[in-house]
Amino acid sequence: MALTPTTEPMRTSTTQSLGTIWTVPYDDRVVKAVTIEQGPRQENPMCVGCPSKCCQGGLHPVLTKDEFLARKYRFKYQDAPELVKEAFPPEKREGLQIVVLAQRPDGNCVYFDADRHCCGVWPDAPKACQSYDCREEDRPAFKAMCFQRTQEWMAAKEATR
Repeated sequence: MALTPTTEPMRTSTTQSLGTIWTVPYDDRVVKAVTIEQGPRQENPMCVGCPSKCCQGGLHPVLTKDEFLARKYRFKYQDAPELVKEAFPPEKREGLQIVVLAQRPDGNCVYFDADRHCCGVWPDAPKACQSYDCREEDRPAFKAMCFQRTQEWMAAKEATR
């Protein structure tokens, strides 16, 4: 069975296509899986030397259409959050899954290098990882992590002067 995109791409209010629903054979069933396109890579100097808290269980990066089709990264299907479901017509929402980067049983990304505390595939990481910027995060736990990382980064930068 081949991968089949539906005719209904996910839309923003400006009708820009952000994602696609795919009909995908999976084990003994077929799932409706969403891929979401991502913005450009963020040049964030704080990422250099960061202990990669975002790779340690808190985030679930969604793959793009090209990453999904190329099978470049290990992934899993996960129930789509309401925010994603609401971007599609009601008749497409039931059973919707998103295609996210696979995780280990401990919740860490499969590409997280625990010995070096960094991404094992950077800078060739998925676009969702490359475009993520913890400075723009509004969830309290991530805000706290980013604040701490900012303080560490600023102290390290000051020490090299």
